[in-house]
Amino acid sequence: MKGICIKQGASTNLKEGEQYFLFEHGPDHYYASRFNHKGAHFGAFERKLFDVFIERAVSKWPPEPPCIKVSLDNSKVYKAEMIWRDEAYKNKPLGIYYIRPVKTHCWFYFDSQMKKPGGCYPLHWFDGFQEHDPEMQQEIVELPKNEWEQMRLF
Repeated sequence: MKGICIKQGASTNLKEGEQYFLFEHGPDHYYASRFNHKGAHFGAFERKLFDVFIERAVSKWPPEPPCIKVSLDNSKVYKAEMIWRDEAYKNKPLGIYYIRPVKTHCWFYFDSQMKKPGGCYPLHWFDGFQEHDPEMQQEIVELPKNEWEQMRLF
């Protein structure tokens, strides 16, 4: 927690109006430090010398979805949408991936041939699981240009 010195008291280390990191030291005192580390304190001071405020880290990252048990066959490959990832993995884009489940996590791949791995994430970070059979994948065949014909509406 942090606090502002409101009264210097008998101390020569404290300066009124300055912020300090405060750590509990019994019912009536705080350890004061200029750094966010209890071991770096420069003394114990009475609580009445500080106006305490608590800084809360404000994160704009959305909260993690609830952990829902998903029953998937470990021998099959699935196509699923990554709906969330930890802020540390923000370089991995959300989207559709090919996954191979392993207990509560899954290996995910960028391609259907599973040649480009992306990593191993928890299953509850994915949604919309659909079984993927690479043999059933149809190849898109384009007609030769000489057979192109404008669509007739009437």
